[in-house]
Amino acid sequence: RLTTVLPDDEAVGRLAAESFLLRGYRHVAFFGASETGFARERLTGFTERLGRVTPSVCDPSRDSVARWLARLPRPAAVFACNDHFALTLLHHCSAAGIDVPSEVAVLGVDNDSLFASISKPTLSSIALPTVEIGERAAQLLEKRMNGQAVASMTRIAPLG
Repeated sequence: RLTTVLPDDEAVGRLAAESFLLRGYRHVAFFGASETGFARERLTGFTERLGRVTPSVCDPSRDSVARWLARLPRPAAVFACNDHFALTLLHHCSAAGIDVPSEVAVLGVDNDSLFASISKPTLSSIALPTVEIGERAAQLLEKRMNGQAVASMTRIAPLG
């Protein structure tokens, strides 16, 4: 039996939605690989927290990003499934002459310092508890090695 420690991806999505709602955005969107497990869970949490606000969704593996951006009402807030997708979206916005963040605000996930250092403008991102995930995984491994029962899945909330 496999023991897994992961971020709480639905909580990540809820945090992104809360951030946009607190800032008063009426037009919100999701950008990412919606068929990937973590992205699908983030989209679920995002959509649930938005309530009656329905996000526009763009999966660049299926959709034309340029057409999607052109149809997106302004100002809009876009939650990207991770920093890689957020950086990709920033490049598409730049190519289309869309000002970030005044026309389109972009929020990623991972708080990856490399992506932040190369993005223009600086990327806003939800930080994941990577150190805590590693520590918890080590603790669970030790328990299993000592013959103790452990949960098969542990989810840890994002840092902020």
